[in-house]
Amino acid sequence: MDREEILREAAEENLLRESHQRKFLYADVENLINTGFLHHPVFPGDNSIVFRTLLPPDADRFWARSMHSRKNGDSLSVLRWSLASSVWMVNGVEIPLGTPNGAFYVYDNWAKDLSENLVAALYTTIIGLRNRIERASRVVEAYCYEPYSRANWRMLGKHFTRLQDANIILRMWVAYNISEDQQQEDDRGWAQTQAIVGSLSNKSGKFLRKSLDQFKEKEKNRQQRVIEDTVNWILYGDEGKKPLIVRVNGQDMEVPKIHSAQTVQDLEEEMRKIFSGEKDYHDTLVEDYHEGIRQRTEQQRATRRKMILEARKRQEEAEVNETPQMVGYTREQLETLNPGVARQRTTSSVPESAQTSYMYDRYFKPAKLKPGVLTPSLQVEDAEPPPKEEGDAVELRGLQQRIAQRRPTFKGG
Repeated sequence: MDREEILREAAEENLLRESHQRKFLYADVENLINTGFLHHPVFPGDNSIVFRTLLPPDADRFWARSMHSRKNGDSLSVLRWSLASSVWMVNGVEIPLGTPNGAFYVYDNWAKDLSENLVAALYTTIIGLRNRIERASRVVEAYCYEPYSRANWRMLGKHFTRLQDANIILRMWVAYNISEDQQQEDDRGWAQTQAIVGSLSNKSGKFLRKSLDQFKEKEKNRQQRVIEDTVNWILYGDEGKKPLIVRVNGQDMEVPKIHSAQTVQDLEEEMRKIFSGEKDYHDTLVEDYHEGIRQRTEQQRATRRKMILEARKRQEEAEVNETPQMVGYTREQLETLNPGVARQRTTSSVPESAQTSYMYDRYFKPAKLKPGVLTPSLQVEDAEPPPKEEGDAVELRGLQQRIAQRRPTFKGG
């Protein structure tokens, strides 16, 4: 397995791990798909009531039953009908879904006698369930692009035959997966076409395969962008709201949204920021982290140098006060005193302190890192070298100028 294949598999594993880490964001979507509705319990007094979201037939019956109250301006009665239509269980007794007159009996025996304050308190649960439905409709597209969405479709997909009474989230999910199944069938047909074209013309087969790969890559990037936008919306809300500002080292910094460069324009914008020295919240945090490493390392080095100088000073004072006696030993005597000291060493190990020092001097010691460019000879050069003075003339040669002034040579075979 080559290096590119290993890196590709590592990237796919990382994306899969991130996908499962954000699965909790789609909890309501999965409940609407698997259960068909959302529900929430309340406990007024000694009773327990479980409210649920309305299905399309329930909503139609609610609007028909509350029509007279809306016409007369009786908003309290409309709220009571809404509560009666949303009741799923009362003290553990279930009102089956699809019961035409279930809401009427709940209204007639319970909801019509509720006080205005209790109605207002209970209706907050209905508003909360509606808000959860609205949020689920914003994230259902991103859920469709997750790997566990397709796994759920393989287990449940063929059971969804009647969707006219299903909630909107389930309809959207089923519609996407039916389209995805058709796309997979088309891909198999294109694979056969590619094999036939490749057998007739290798060049045409490569062109067709390249076109299909580009289309798949473009669609994959679009889906990833939808997921990122959805996560950003969950974290930061709508676009019109103020960005998140934090203070770092006395300076206000805007926390960027989750986004990865996927298009040529995105890469060009990132390169422009690097060459112009523009820093964002992440760059500031990295610089502060590196500065902390530099300060700690330089302090440790200064402490070690001080200890070495003090030890040398003590040694020099001892040598002045007492002259050491020189004693000579033969090779056999050295072997007796310290076995192996006179043997020739073929390998050596670098101590951990030397490796740490090498890593620090190479990657952390430079206070400022300047962007460079990679030349055709695989050497990194300064993107904009300093002007070179020749007499009174100053020559400015950037990367693009050097590329434009190249004179390639061709060698005959």
